[in-house]
Amino acid sequence: MKKLSEFSIGSKLVGGICILLALSCGGMAVLSYRAASASLHKSVEESLPAVAKEAAKYISLRLDYYRLGIESIANRNVIRNMDWEIQQKALTEETKRVGYLGMGVVTPDGHAKYPDGTDAQLGDRPYVKEALAGRTAISDVIISRVTQSPVLMLAAPIRNDSRDIVGALIARLDGTALSEITDNIKYGDRGYSYMIDGKGTLIAHANREYVLTSRNFLEEGKTNEQFRLLSGTMQRMVKRETGFDQYRFMNLDRFFGFAPIPNSDWSIAVGAIKEDVFADVYRMKHLFWIFSSVFMTLGIVLAVFFGRGISRPIISAVNQLDWVATRGDISKDVPQADLQRGDEIGKLGQTFNTMADSL
Repeated sequence: MKKLSEFSIGSKLVGGICILLALSCGGMAVLSYRAASASLHKSVEESLPAVAKEAAKYISLRLDYYRLGIESIANRNVIRNMDWEIQQKALTEETKRVGYLGMGVVTPDGHAKYPDGTDAQLGDRPYVKEALAGRTAISDVIISRVTQSPVLMLAAPIRNDSRDIVGALIARLDGTALSEITDNIKYGDRGYSYMIDGKGTLIAHANREYVLTSRNFLEEGKTNEQFRLLSGTMQRMVKRETGFDQYRFMNLDRFFGFAPIPNSDWSIAVGAIKEDVFADVYRMKHLFWIFSSVFMTLGIVLAVFFGRGISRPIISAVNQLDWVATRGDISKDVPQADLQRGDEIGKLGQTFNTMADSL
């Protein structure tokens, strides 16, 4: 391997310029990319929790809409009189009008009756207990004892003219009703949102199968390393924290902002795929390298041009000296083009001619 001192001046000059260009262009590209990535990451880290908080408020308003809807029906005289024959007809009409899957009336002993003739004992259901205690309630996604399918239940107290609670009005929504709301809440092209209940069970997700099978990644992450980071995020959500987190799931890096939903024990997470969020930064990185390569190529061409401009007359002077040293002939002059240079190379040629004249 050659030592540095063994390379020609032209090679050293070209090599030095190339190394300088590589360090400067590469360094600028890396620093710019890192600065842009850090800035964008900070922006996403701040904006996603804010988006989640707004989404939580929106979900809360939609839940209030469900509550007001069932309360308004429970306050109708045809429901408050607790005459089942009258209630039965009214519930059939209201079910079609509002679009519920079904409606029923629960008596104080917990016995539920439906217009289609089915009945069930629901006294142990938390949403029924709340309604009979005087509070309008919305259940988690549960398996209906009547239809044996995932549903979301609404329940409101029925009060008589004396404002005494004489029963509860219940309505059945499809188990994916909340998912239809969260489908419209996302961040980025492939972003999505999901909701979990107070135990970490998914009650809304773009993948309906997760909801219908009551997937709980909080619990699964305790034994499955694949879901460990996701489980950590959901643990924070169950604690009703508002914040930001990132993890890898299904071979994709994801960002999520999360926030608790007011007036419930639920929480919502709004997420984005990192590739989508950083798409512009990735394009910028590629452009940096392309422009760096172009500049380096131009720099190498200019370095070769200037290097030859410096090394050629030096080589010519060396050849002149070699001519004198080996043949003792001092009659050969330095080329006129080299003598006319105004730099040190020109002075070298002029000095050589002066020396030859003196000899």
